[in-house]
Amino acid sequence: FSPNISGVVPNDIESMNVGLQKSPQSVTLMPSCFNGTRFAVLPLDLGADRVLITEQNYTFRLNLEVNLTAISTNVTAEILDGKSRVFFRLLMCDAIREGFCDPLRDLQGARIDQENSSDVTQPVQQGGEEEDDNRFEYIQGDALQAVGKGQLIFTRWIQWTLRELEPGDEMYRTAVNITIQLPSATRVGAYFFIGHAVMSFPSGGSELYERIDVADAVPDNVVQIENPQVITKVSFAMIIALSVIIGICSTIAFLMLLFVLYHLNHTVIRLAQGPFLAALVVTCLVNIIFTFTALPTRSIFCTLRQPMVILPSTLMACILVGRMWRV
Repeated sequence: FSPNISGVVPNDIESMNVGLQKSPQSVTLMPSCFNGTRFAVLPLDLGADRVLITEQNYTFRLNLEVNLTAISTNVTAEILDGKSRVFFRLLMCDAIREGFCDPLRDLQGARIDQENSSDVTQPVQQGGEEEDDNRFEYIQGDALQAVGKGQLIFTRWIQWTLRELEPGDEMYRTAVNITIQLPSATRVGAYFFIGHAVMSFPSGGSELYERIDVADAVPDNVVQIENPQVITKVSFAMIIALSVIIGICSTIAFLMLLFVLYHLNHTVIRLAQGPFLAALVVTCLVNIIFTFTALPTRSIFCTLRQPMVILPSTLMACILVGRMWRV
């Protein structure tokens, strides 16, 4: 989705440090984007499984193209040398508990995410407008530390520049790559993922500003947040002990297989259905050997454990049931 949200806010939107946190005095949700407005959020390194792993960096490209004249007749006061500023952030909402992600839901979160963001920026002087401006500086490639607030996860606001495509043109365009890192305490689950852009212009007087919010979801709308796989350490003595047990049991099973195959034509073995006995011993041998996948020493063990342990166990049960049915 790519909705526009138009609102009127107090004139301290000019500082943006306060204005991004204030609720608009009036809000209008547009059924579609303004003519000429296009906003897209594109993941650059997100896999086909749409999974975000906590404590890892992921980059999203935000493309914004806008016809400023179509948005408002008050934009000329904010345009200088073919440039206008725009503010971006990334926002995620719990898809199960929250559902639709409302970009205006968390207007009070700006101060929290500004204070808790841990990306690398230039030193900020205390007090004055310079501090407000530096709070929104961003260097592409630096990772923004996302902040959780209830069922919401968001980054801090960053300031970027809209530039006209051609001198005197009404179309403006900008693009920025935002890198995000989710903290380890993030609740795992499915999240609705959107990009959020904000522009503001004078609204016919000194007391009010017109704020334009544009949002768009990533392709497929939803991402899955998961914690990284943790390989639990086991002692070397435990590895040796399990290896010895597996070795002894595997040797016994192998000798039993040789015994069955050697006496396959014996009357007793034939009556006991020798081929099924051999198959039963083979499945036992495979099950015993792959018991080593229970050791949390390799990530591939987690993949092999289920098919190489559960399938032989199931086959053993099927053989036993079949033999009992025949008897």
